[in-house]
Amino acid sequence: VTAAMWDWWFGWHSTEAARYKLWHPDAHQFAALRTDLTTADLTDRQKYIGNTSYVDELVGPKLQQLGINFRDPVAHGFTVPPDQTIVFGRVGSSIAPVDLGWLAHQVRPIEGGVEMRSRFFLNLRGLHVPNVTQAAFAVARGLSVDPTDLRLGEDLGRDLLLHCGQEMNHLAAFL
Repeated sequence: VTAAMWDWWFGWHSTEAARYKLWHPDAHQFAALRTDLTTADLTDRQKYIGNTSYVDELVGPKLQQLGINFRDPVAHGFTVPPDQTIVFGRVGSSIAPVDLGWLAHQVRPIEGGVEMRSRFFLNLRGLHVPNVTQAAFAVARGLSVDPTDLRLGEDLGRDLLLHCGQEMNHLAAFL
């Protein structure tokens, strides 16, 4: 697996639920893009950086309906060598006007393959205006947000660690 393969995946997978489910068949349930650029004449990074992916997934026992706005990691202070990638984004609810935090997946070459280092900074300090259309679709699929879903505790950290380990290892196996 290479960093370029991860960039391709992030530019390709979010256009439909079937593609997203390939990544974690048990937990991933829905995916859509704010703007589908998968067939545009752009680099793989340009297809997802600046775009928002709307996903429904189980993290532990709870259904999370999220909007992930992918950002340019260099504009946020990261150095990204040509043989690496950093998938970086702001994570928020696709229903409630709440930003939940940031994610960063760094993929870098090591002897015998690549290493992915994932970091999550979770807080409830930011607010955003949800995409009204996506919020309506999310509610129609089954409203998941209740006050306990927005409590960021140790259980979420444990569940996120397990979920991330499962999905990234599964994805690496077929990439």
